[in-house]
Amino acid sequence: MKKLPKKFTTKKKDTPAFVKATADKQKSPSISRKIPELRISSSWIRLATLKTHWESVFVSFISGILLMAIIVMSVKLWSNVQELQRQEAHRARLLTQQAFWEGVVAKYPDYKDAFFQLAVVSYALGEREDAERAIENVLLLDPNDTAGQELARKIGS
Repeated sequence: MKKLPKKFTTKKKDTPAFVKATADKQKSPSISRKIPELRISSSWIRLATLKTHWESVFVSFISGILLMAIIVMSVKLWSNVQELQRQEAHRARLLTQQAFWEGVVAKYPDYKDAFFQLAVVSYALGEREDAERAIENVLLLDPNDTAGQELARKIGS
């Protein structure tokens, strides 16, 4: 093997002082801190378990309340849908009756009871002007009709 020139020798690196100096450089800086291992006594473990237990009880309680609220709201929604269907069916019956009484009035223009029924149905549907016109016809045909006068007072004509 050939001899290396002096500047390429490895003798300086092999010295214990150099090895110690390079080992110190590879260590972490002195400002850093080592995180100690977590040592938990059995009483702390029991306390943490107890806290977790009460947290799970609390979460279960809140979940139960939310579930009950969802059930109650579902029942209310179902009853509201049933009520809406009932009202829509009632309105459909009233519209059918209104169409029937309008046909009777067109066929028999002197039939005061047809005008009265048309006024009642129109008032129930919320068609106040149609009810007023029909009740005026009732009172024109029979001014002494007490039911017509009472309905006229209710309607406000």
